[in-house]
This record gives sequence, C-alpha cells and structure tokens, in this order.
Amino acid sequence: MSPISLSRTRSPIYIDSTVFLNVLLDHPEHGEESADFLKKVNRRDILAYTSPLAFDEVCYGLTMVETEDHLVREGMKRPVHKWKIIDSLRMRPELMKTFFSKVRDATHYISDLGGLSMLDVTGGDCSQMIVFMGEHNLLPRDALHIAVMSRNNIKRIASQDSDFDRVPGIQRYTSRV
Repeated sequence: MSPISLSRTRSPIYIDSTVFLNVLLDHPEHGEESADFLKKVNRRDILAYTSPLAFDEVCYGLTMVETEDHLVREGMKRPVHKWKIIDSLRMRPELMKTFFSKVRDATHYISDLGGLSMLDVTGGDCSQMIVFMGEHNLLPRDALHIAVMSRNNIKRIASQDSDFDRVPGIQRYTSRV
C-alpha cells in the first residue's frame, strides 16, 4: 500500500468511491490528502478512471449518511442500523428532498473532474466478478471493480478499502494513516 500523493504519472489508476467520499464527507484523516489527489486528477497530472459502480457507491454512501443525520436530528440514537435507514427512505421518500442537492452536487463534482474518465461496466465484467469473488474472497462490488480494472489493464487503485490488497498484481494507493 502506498500513499495517495502520487507524483505526476501517465500510468492509469482506478478511483474507488472511498476517495470521493473522503472529500465529500470531509473525512478528518483522509479528506485533505484525497482532495489533493483529486486536484492532480483534475489538472490531468494523473491518468484516472472510475466506473458507474463507484459513482453509484458515492450516491448511496451520501444518501445513507445524510439520512442517518436527519434521523438523529429527529431523535434516533446513533448509530442508526442500515436497514432502519433504508426502511425510513422507503416509508418516507420525501426525506430525499432534504439532501438531494448534496447528492446532485457530488455527482457534478465527480463528473466535472478534468482528468477522470468513466469506464463502462459490461456483462462480461459481471461474469468475471464471480471469478474474482471466489479467487480473492472479495465482496461483489469490490470484485466488480477489479473486473473493470482487469478488462482495461489497470493495475493501480486509489482506495481506503484494504480488501483490494488480496488481489495479486494490484497496487493500492491510500491516504497516509
């Protein structure tokens, strides 16, 4: 695992949702360094890729955090169980209006990063996901990220998720801890 502060490079790197969420949620330990990394991406100093899967994970993560914050303000005790948050959104869809602008702004922030390209997720990636799940004991989403990377010959990932360390040939970059 290497620090996320990469020097100017043309070797491609895949960005996982954790890097975006570090910035968007102003993570106390990793937010600043992740923001610096994404500035390099925006300047095109780093050849960076992500996928709709990471995009979805960012939107989902923000939705969960914002809904939990809203429920706590209404009197629930933290931490609110994930299924309670989901049930609250299903029972009270109007809650989305309380933070939709934050999710929308996050999608614009990611989409507007100058040096970031979006890779497609294919049906073949879904088949390969099952292989990577079995070979490396990965969760489905992590295995799908690896499948997209593999198909595009990307060997580096920017992520806080140490599960990627189990995949031989993949080098993970992260914020200094």
